[in-house]
Amino acid sequence: MTRPLTVERPRGYVDSLDGIRALAVAAVFLYHTAIGSQPGGFLGVSTFFTLSGFLITSLLMRERDRTDTIALPNFWSRRIRRLAPASFLNVALVLAITVAVPSAWPRTGMGWDTVSVFGNVFNWRIIAEGGTAVTRFLSPYSPLWSLAVEEQFYVVFPVVVLAVGAVAAGRSRRALAWVCGAGVVASILASLLITPSAAFGPSAPLMEQFRTDVRMGEIFVGSLLALAVPTWRVVNERFADVLGWAGLAATLVIWQVAREPQAWIVHGGLVLVAVASAALVYGALAEGSLAKVLALPPLRYLGRISYGVYLFHWPIFLATRDIFYSDNRPALFVTRVVLTLVVAALSFHLVEAPIRHGRALPAPYLAIVWVAGAVGLSAVAWSLAT
Repeated sequence: MTRPLTVERPRGYVDSLDGIRALAVAAVFLYHTAIGSQPGGFLGVSTFFTLSGFLITSLLMRERDRTDTIALPNFWSRRIRRLAPASFLNVALVLAITVAVPSAWPRTGMGWDTVSVFGNVFNWRIIAEGGTAVTRFLSPYSPLWSLAVEEQFYVVFPVVVLAVGAVAAGRSRRALAWVCGAGVVASILASLLITPSAAFGPSAPLMEQFRTDVRMGEIFVGSLLALAVPTWRVVNERFADVLGWAGLAATLVIWQVAREPQAWIVHGGLVLVAVASAALVYGALAEGSLAKVLALPPLRYLGRISYGVYLFHWPIFLATRDIFYSDNRPALFVTRVVLTLVVAALSFHLVEAPIRHGRALPAPYLAIVWVAGAVGLSAVAWSLAT
């Protein structure tokens, strides 16, 4: 008996998507080891962007289809409960290491770095500083520029969805697809028109890669995929599986051959990476061989704790540069892997999951907690920096 060509997956939790998160965070992790094993691994961030665009757009459209509106306070409070606990822990870890290991990183600008992290504008902080070594590589918050871009998307995009729905009632999905498509085009144009030489001088790095408008294209590619498969319904499972494997192959090749900085990546190449990631996500929705591989328990678990891995790995890397096996690179790598996974797992099981799935605080109280915690930790960071 042959299997049907049309498969509709439940619109809830899909294990194989955690496998994609695992691959993306592993690519970033290997890139930051500075041993050349994954020179283009920084593009794992692009895969995260596209997957986030797909998931958030699916979530928003599902709510709008069900209720004819979007409860913005509830949406934002869920995002805070998902992101804030590990974010606060990360800043606390950074401050603790700053005291325990004074040589881990420079304290210059640490106060403003912390403020910009809590203000979800760290990507613009890097741009304002001209991409200096302190803000780009020596800051313990260095990877958090990408989280700032995503969080800016979380703030603005639900409002856009509501506005499009109000203006184009009855055909809001098609109208939103046009908006997202225009966003992709605008993102490419921004990357081409805003050149480093014009903004920061001829010797500046490719600073436009940190701009929100330049990186929105990758997120909007995921949004377009969500609008194209609103019920996560895969038509022709075999084709989707093949397309997913092709997307995975293209992604792995790009991660291996790309280098930072390369102009072609920033000036249009990021959208090509996003298209490969979208193909990978689409293939993961099918009940084919790719989904089975991506849903393997080790990949699935790494994907579940990937947020913590991404947050904690860089301060751990910097803190261990000079104190653990500095002349033994394999041992240093293993030490970093173990420490990162342990801290991320503890954060996930003891803090993130209980807060995310426990009793939810009303949105106003969450805002108060966020502001109070941000002010307190920023004050500590400021005192350490001065």
